[in-house]
Amino acid sequence: MLGRYLTDGGVGYCRLDNMISGYVQVGMLEEALQVFKDMQRVGGFLDQVAYVTVINACVGLGRLDDACNLFSQMPNPNDVAWNVMISGHAKRGYEVEAVNFFLQMRKGGVKPTRSTLGSLLSAISSLAALDFGLIVHAMAIKQGLDSNVYVGSSLINMYAKCEKIDAANRIFHYLSEKNVVLWNAMLGGYAQNGYADEVIRLFTNMKACGLHPDQFTYTSILSACSCLENLEMGRQLHSVIIKNQFASNLFVGNALVDMYAKSGDLKEARNQFELIRNRDNVSWNAIIVGTGDGTASPCLLIKIGLEISLYAGSALIDMYSKCGLIRDARRALDVMPHCSVVSMNA
Repeated sequence: MLGRYLTDGGVGYCRLDNMISGYVQVGMLEEALQVFKDMQRVGGFLDQVAYVTVINACVGLGRLDDACNLFSQMPNPNDVAWNVMISGHAKRGYEVEAVNFFLQMRKGGVKPTRSTLGSLLSAISSLAALDFGLIVHAMAIKQGLDSNVYVGSSLINMYAKCEKIDAANRIFHYLSEKNVVLWNAMLGGYAQNGYADEVIRLFTNMKACGLHPDQFTYTSILSACSCLENLEMGRQLHSVIIKNQFASNLFVGNALVDMYAKSGDLKEARNQFELIRNRDNVSWNAIIVGTGDGTASPCLLIKIGLEISLYAGSALIDMYSKCGLIRDARRALDVMPHCSVVSMNA
């Protein structure tokens, strides 16, 4: 069937490109990749659209090695292809590789776009590489992209991660157009750097501007309530969160557990923890750290009725070991109903 598509005067190539795109659009990434491989096997013509589509599919599947291999075969990659590689590596924790792809892109004479700079700044934020961030900021100004909301929010995140909150604040006020993403970037920056009062103030201003908070907004404001140990404000905010149907969101749920635990209401922290269906490491850290006296965490967790899961136990063992509290690490191991390779390694 594939051979017939490839021998009908070029129409087949278009059909197969459309087939690849169709598979990717409906999330059938493996199927898209298979059609692409079949085209390569029979010597079919592969244009840039086909390459970019399949590289994007590989990135979506987390198969960065396959993506890199295909990218290396692509003749004269365009800015879209470079952006996929930079973004894909940045999102999956390969920040250094993302930066290297950017440097290769510039060496090849391809002009970066706002998407390029946004993804690059995300990588720089994780690396806290302020010097390189300043260079990228200058580049954004030179290209007139510093007034773009997407680039602006990325710059705010970068400066906040590098603990330059004044610089982040200047960018926030410089931008005339402010959407929810930009407000959230500034709220998150204040929260990450411990400026709880500024988070509250900015949140009030955001509502006054008529913008509707989302799950990221609530996560930042709950973080501020945790820092301030303001249980009353946290409870009021919790009611608003329920009203706006954000309580089931994982990020918000974790923030609620953290807020109640740090504000001294362990019973409600436990209730919110139990409501989280898809608990992750942040969920467990929130309930463990929130119990206060670190050396008593296993006992306190049992006291409030929480099972010592494999993840929670492993997290405790790791925490105690890094603090040099080997006896407490062993005690945490002993109360675990089952041991895993991770807990034993810890």
